[in-house]
Amino acid sequence: MHRDLPTYEELLKIFSSEKLKPLRIITLALCLGVLAFFVVIMILYYTQYGSGADNSSTEMLEILLMVVMVATVTLLAILFLAGDRIFAGMVKVRKFTAADISNPESRSILSLITTFTIIRLAMFEGVSFFGLITLLLSVLGGVLDTKPVFWLSILPILFMFFYAFIIFPTSERVAQLVQDKIYPLIEE
Repeated sequence: MHRDLPTYEELLKIFSSEKLKPLRIITLALCLGVLAFFVVIMILYYTQYGSGADNSSTEMLEILLMVVMVATVTLLAILFLAGDRIFAGMVKVRKFTAADISNPESRSILSLITTFTIIRLAMFEGVSFFGLITLLLSVLGGVLDTKPVFWLSILPILFMFFYAFIIFPTSERVAQLVQDKIYPLIEE
């Protein structure tokens, strides 16, 4: 490893709160879009929008729910089992040098972290919206009260919010990420 790589304290200054503000806004925006759709569905549910519908046939909704659950488990497996390898591949393709990190004006490392964060959260967002559509259809079909299993459709949202909380960009988390995941891959 390079001797001229910034220390943890120097990384905290390089990745200041001000420089992380756009990434924080993106993270919150992705989560708030999903939350807004959920609120609309809850308004429909509590105003009993679909209460008079025929709920005798729920096979398609049950299939959608199973697809949502399988997609959620698959996504979690990909992110937690292969996430580090995907990130390492992104780092290797860019061929970072010590100068890329040492220069506080360099946006290359931060743009890589931003891209990877957006990819991870966008994957969750897609599965979350799929779950919300399943929940919406169960509300509109009036089956949510008779088959509460459809509440499982919100699991991807809960995972997305939890994951966003875990990876929410702070100076400390970004500095640690750089030291743990990027430093070992820096080219001499």
